[in-house]
Amino acid sequence: MMRSVGVGILLCLGIAGTVTAQERPEGATEVPLRLEDGRLVVTVENASGEPLNFVLGAAGSLVSTWGAEELGVGLEGATLGDLPISLAGAQVVPEKDLLLDGPFEGRIAGVLGGQSLMDYDILIDAPGRRLLLKRPGRFVQWEGVELTGAVPLQILHEYLIRTDVEVNGEIFSAHVDLSPATMIVSSVVRDRAEVRGGRADFRMGYASFADRPAEFLDLPPLRAWGGDDAGVVFVGAPVAYDCAIAISWVHAEMRTCPR
Repeated sequence: MMRSVGVGILLCLGIAGTVTAQERPEGATEVPLRLEDGRLVVTVENASGEPLNFVLGAAGSLVSTWGAEELGVGLEGATLGDLPISLAGAQVVPEKDLLLDGPFEGRIAGVLGGQSLMDYDILIDAPGRRLLLKRPGRFVQWEGVELTGAVPLQILHEYLIRTDVEVNGEIFSAHVDLSPATMIVSSVVRDRAEVRGGRADFRMGYASFADRPAEFLDLPPLRAWGGDDAGVVFVGAPVAYDCAIAISWVHAEMRTCPR
């Protein structure tokens, strides 16, 4: 598994609502999206056009030591589809921190997070196996995609996303990472929401996500985000498995499939 759980944030301090390939919103770039070892994976090309596998996230961007070698000096010149992607500010971490288990054979070059995607509006359509990106307009619009109303987000340090989520009916502060293959809860959340058996029911915005994997983790950075008494949740990839999720850093909002 990826050994740094929620690394996009931690190292930086239903079918409903999907769209088909024939319904690409106007002005959007479409990139294939894969699910590997419970994580969302996209292909980024370096300046020479060589493909590199990146886990998709929504927090900080990371590059493995091997990925940094492949990207070259300054980590510049990377593209996602036909769009330029900045990795110059990404943190370089040991490759062992980004290993995946399972049948996936490609090496992981890093985590492509909000730090690199914040200049775009994105639509994560995991059921449709694609990621859509486009330049922000005056307001968020994804034609042909059934989504809920906007959920306001708090954007910290330009790209880190904070919102509120319910865990088994209890409300907690949450940070949207999307790179982990599980939801991550602190001990306060585990105890107050009675998270048992490594599974829990979540609600984010107007959408409910029943019986999702939930891992307990109580590292100092996690407590710093939520406070020792308040509890905190790191939102991982499981919310996107069967639900389209649209994020706009520019407009500080998120929309999900209606469910």
